[in-house]
Amino acid sequence: MRKVGAMICVLLCIAMLCACGRQAPEYAQPAKFFYCNKEISYNSPNGVISSEIREAKDCNGSVELYLQSYLNGPESNHLYLLIPSGTKLLSSEIRDTTIHLSFSKELAQLSGVELTTAGACLMLSLHEFSGIDTLILTAEGELMDEKEAFTISMEDIVTMDTVTDMKQ
Repeated sequence: MRKVGAMICVLLCIAMLCACGRQAPEYAQPAKFFYCNKEISYNSPNGVISSEIREAKDCNGSVELYLQSYLNGPESNHLYLLIPSGTKLLSSEIRDTTIHLSFSKELAQLSGVELTTAGACLMLSLHEFSGIDTLILTAEGELMDEKEAFTISMEDIVTMDTVTDMKQ
């Protein structure tokens, strides 16, 4: 019986040492990309949107290259890209802390909560990358939620931290 107990202790120690030895990958230029959770929980800090960190050195500070990488979708299995497959970035224009992104007409397939969530994911990602505070989306002349453009700012996004602050 003592041998079994000792063996279990040794195995637990080995397992803990293996777990401690794993480190998160180090990135030369880390970027935080925000996507929608496949499993939505309104009672957890992750809620609807979560982030993953990826390498952004190939972006060379370019918003267009950053967005191309974003549109490739998440690497994590628990996240997904709300923007419809085949959507292409046609142009981008930055003025102060506002960015106007013109996408192909596929983006107009989004509406309501999906459009708002996709906009929030993009807004959070762009804010992390370049300090952008306002995002304007257009879809090649197509209407989105019966409007020519969809606008979202950092002030529009309610996060779990915001909700916690409001309760205090």
